Formats: sequence, C-alpha cells, structure tokens
Amino acid sequence: MNSTPSSTPSSTPSSAPPPLAASSDWSSVQHAALSCVMCGLCLPHCPTFALYQNESEGPRGRISLMLGLANGRLTADASVVRALDHCLTCRACEAMCPSLVPYGQLIDETRHLLDASTPSPAQGQQPWRALRDGVFTHRERMRRLWALAVGLDRIVPVWRRLLGRLTARLGAVLPAALPRPYSIPPALRAPPSSDLPCVGLFIGCMGGSLGADATRAAEQVLRRLGFAVWIPPAQGCCGAMHQHGGATDQAGAMRAQNLSVFVQAPALTALVVMNTACAA
Repeated sequence: MNSTPSSTPSSTPSSAPPPLAASSDWSSVQHAALSCVMCGLCLPHCPTFALYQNESEGPRGRISLMLGLANGRLTADASVVRALDHCLTCRACEAMCPSLVPYGQLIDETRHLLDASTPSPAQGQQPWRALRDGVFTHRERMRRLWALAVGLDRIVPVWRRLLGRLTARLGAVLPAALPRPYSIPPALRAPPSSDLPCVGLFIGCMGGSLGADATRAAEQVLRRLGFAVWIPPAQGCCGAMHQHGGATDQAGAMRAQNLSVFVQAPALTALVVMNTACAA
C-alpha cells in the first residue's frame, strides 16, 4: 500500500485558495470526522482505494482531508477536491465501521460546503452539470434519447463499437439488447379509484430509459399480486446526483416536489422505489 504517494494532497500548495473553515460552518463536518478512530477496517471495502492503492483515495484518507478542511489546516486545492470527487458514495465503508461514522452524510456536507464556496463550477464540472440538469434528470427527455439509441442499435450496430472507443468501459457493459423505452400507461397516471390496495411506483428519471425493463416488470408483478398501481407522471428526479454532488439545496427541493406529488393519493399501502440510489 502506498500511503504517501507523490499525488497525496498537500497542506501547503504554492498557489492555493485560502482555508475554508474561517468563512463557512464546518462544525458538523469536524464533529463527524472526529468520530473516526482511523482503524482502517473500511479500506478493503472501498472500490477507489482498491483501484488506486492510495491513502487519500480511501475513506480514512478522505476523512482526514475533510477534517483538515474543517479545522483550517488544509486548503481546497485541486488534489484535495479530486480525491473527494473520486468517492462513489457507495457507503460500503459505513457497514464496516465500528464507530458508526456517518460517512455518507460527511462527504455530502463537505461537497456542499465546497460547492457553496466556489462562485462558479470548475471547468471540468460544467459539461457534467449541463448533462445532469438538462438531460439526465428529465425522464421524458431521457426516454426520447433512449428511444433514439434503441433505434440506432437495431439498424446501425456499428455505433456500439464507436461508443466503446469513446467511453471504453461504458461500451463494454451495455446489454446485448437495449430495453425498450417505457411510457406510463394512461390508466396508471391518476390515483386509482378501485377498492384494491394502492401502491405508488417511483420510477425517477431513468425509469423510462435505462430502467425501463425493471419498471415494466414491477408494474406487472404488483398488479398480479392484487395491487392497484399508480405512477404519477409529475414525479421527477430523486435528487441523488445533486445530493452527492454538493447541490444539497437543489436535491432537497426535488425531494419536496416528489413528496407533494405522492401525497395526493388518498391512501397508499406502500411506495415502491425502483432504483437503489433513489431509495438511499
């Protein structure tokens, strides 16, 4: 294990921004970070630590970075931000932590504070945010783009090889046949008036495209089990991409909007969430 590589973030970069602790409320970050006992039991379960074998790319190292930011000993230079950005927020470390460190909450709050301290997004973040806010979080736009991708897949298979060259890993993990886009049936768009127990189905922003087969299967299974299914079209993105990307206020607004949609039903037996990221 290389715990002190040359790329490890430095506390004294030559041209770094000023410490953040003096201008922002980092007390909650500091409190949560101090609950870590630095035992390292989380490291074997961290995918980025396994990939990089670098202390700053594991939960223990990232907690040290966050603590350094919180107490003013570190500045948010490019290497610090990069190490924090690499975290997948899978939270596998939380399940192994004997001290019950709320790592997911810790990394989300740190990203939020860093985002709030930056007047404009970094140059590398601009294309991602444009895709996130303009495409990925809009279910109908994603469904239409997915329909185009399915059509291309059927008539021009060569696009897969092109995608593989451009994005290497993404092209390799695509299924042999892309799922057909899913449109919410008209009968499921309004709260059912039958006497059957009603289940609300939250399909988020990917339920009509990447998760189309799962949505279709969930609808069929629930109806076979004797439930009335309601899939309100006004539901939107759960906000997970924003929550884990520092835009916690925007994520909170998305959660509130979805809640306002589902409370319109007189009584729901359950709310079924299709994607694990949305449920988390």
